[in-house]
Amino acid sequence: GSDLVIIATPLNAMGSVVASIKDSLGVGTIVTDTGSAKAKAIDIITEGLAGTGVPYVPAHPGNGSQGSGPLTASPGNILGANSWMFLIDTPDQKAGISGAHTLVRNFWESAGVQVTQTDAETHDKFFGICSHLEHLLVFSYLNMAQNVHGMKESFAHAGTGFRNLTRIAISQKEPDKPSALVQMWRPIFEQNENPILAGLDNFQDHLDQLSDAVSAGDRKELVKMLAEAHAFRKTVNDPEPREGLKGEIADSKAGL
Repeated sequence: GSDLVIIATPLNAMGSVVASIKDSLGVGTIVTDTGSAKAKAIDIITEGLAGTGVPYVPAHPGNGSQGSGPLTASPGNILGANSWMFLIDTPDQKAGISGAHTLVRNFWESAGVQVTQTDAETHDKFFGICSHLEHLLVFSYLNMAQNVHGMKESFAHAGTGFRNLTRIAISQKEPDKPSALVQMWRPIFEQNENPILAGLDNFQDHLDQLSDAVSAGDRKELVKMLAEAHAFRKTVNDPEPREGLKGEIADSKAGL
């Protein structure tokens, strides 16, 4: 009897979810999702809905909060002041599917969410760089930091810069279960593999340039790299900055 069903699970659970609900989807029902590796999510859900006649509108919210999973969720994850919903073009933009896209767009816009439309390849490349690679690098950096001999305890005194950089690795954990962070990010890294690997290769090139500049004492190149990064950061919209005291208070209130 539902008009709209939103599949909001880790990517590796979507197939079983679709299989369990497809026989209960009625005429006029629209299915959408929140998967962040869209090419893979589209394959899974489209295959699962084959033969049902139920229109599927791929989607993904473009913002969240520090922490992962239901224990750190809040309405602001989706309905915040700078919230975006990405709707994904599908290869068969037939009249019925286009109508479903319009209804899903209207649904999110009625909740105050800004909606944009793109294709799966562009979406996965963008999020592979601005989110998936970012998280992967933070996890790797924290693994490196805690394994520097004699330094692990010292990070208890780390400043705001370190805490802001690594805040996305926060996750509350239920007893005897992998944390929500692990359950969410492992399938994302696996299922958006190519954009992430391309980003890692590109990032390695930049690390090599930085290493060369530092080892050679190339002040001019260092200043150039820092200035270019600073100029780009100034172009990024930052309506809810988490730097400094505001971010620390938010984490304290969340019990993180």
